[in-house]
This record gives sequence, C-alpha cells and structure tokens, in this order.
Amino acid sequence: MKKSLLVLASAAALMAGQVSAQTAPAAAPAQPAMNPGPVIPGVCVYSVEDAIAGSDMGKAAGERMRQLSAAVEAEIKPERTAIETEGKSLQDQVNAKTLQGEALQTKAQAFQGKVQGFEQKVQLRGQELQATEAKAQRQIATDLEPQLRAVYSEKGCGILVDRNSVLFANPAMDITGQVVTKLNAVKKTMTFDRERITPQARPTAAAPAPAAATKKN
Repeated sequence: MKKSLLVLASAAALMAGQVSAQTAPAAAPAQPAMNPGPVIPGVCVYSVEDAIAGSDMGKAAGERMRQLSAAVEAEIKPERTAIETEGKSLQDQVNAKTLQGEALQTKAQAFQGKVQGFEQKVQLRGQELQATEAKAQRQIATDLEPQLRAVYSEKGCGILVDRNSVLFANPAMDITGQVVTKLNAVKKTMTFDRERITPQARPTAAAPAPAAATKKN
C-alpha cells in the first residue's frame, strides 16, 4: 500500500508535465557549408513546413499555442498540487500508522480514483492542444496554396519537389521564401481557441433483471 500511494502521486505529477512537452519544437541540426551545384531549369523546391513556420501566420499560431498551453497548465496546476498534497498526507498517515485497515483501503481507493481522473483530464487536454495545432497548420497550408501556385507560375517551374524528398538542392531553386513573402502580404495573423474533445463515456454495467415473482399456490 505504501508503494502504491507513492506511485499514484508520482504518476499524477508526470502526467501533468506532458501537456507543455507535446508542443515543444525540436531543435534543428546545424547544416554544414557545401557547394550548391548547378541550378536545374524548371525544377523548383519547396518546404511547406518551413513556409508555415516562417510565415507571419505561423508565428502568430505559435504564440497562440503558447498561450493556450499556459492556460491549460494554469487549469491543471491546482489539481496536481492538491493530489500531490493528498498523496503525501496519506503516506505520512501510513508511515505513522494512524491510518490502517479498512479505513486505509477506503481512502486509498478514493485517492486512486482522483489520480486516474486527473490523468484522463491531462491526456484529454494534451489531445485538444494537438488537435488545435494540427487545425491551425492545415489552415495556414490552405492559405499558402494559392501563393504557391502563383510563384510556381512566375518562376516558370516545370516540376515542384518537396524539399524533404531530396538530400540537397541548390538554394536558388527553393521558392519557399517567395511563397512566404506573398502570404505575408495578404495575411499577417490568425487567432483561434482550443479545440474541444468530448471524453468517451465509459459503458455502464447493465442493471440486473428483476427476479421473477413466484406464484403462491
């Protein structure tokens, strides 16, 4: 029982830390200098990921996601603190042997229910943040598409290659920056709220059928 209380309290703290970690961007590795090679006429290179991140809309979306993540953290922090405090109190009572037997079992089960409910809430908020970020990126990609088509025509591209599909390409063939410039000229910001996901309702056990009445002779 002592071990279970410690594990439950630790799990609550660890789960809460996942919300902010889910939206943290990975650091890009440094690229070594190299000879870019010749420009191939008609071949253009584009990165939608870099276009989203480099656009004013993308930067606004990133700032908005930081705000939403902070709001989620502010929401769950008091609950996390309360659970950690309750877990420590229960552990202290166990250590002091002031809580034993059925009373300990009852409180431990109630505490476990609180921890599980908190974990589910943290997971749900993390899923909502992921859904929000994905929706914002889809919107930016949609707004980028007409600008990409315009630059494709202006540059006389005969083929457009995803930059992630090639190892190296001459930077002069990359039209990502020009697409971003066009998008920034028409849209500079965006705002949105956190997506809401309805938790899946747990199936309830069927009520037992009433016993058949016995007929008296």
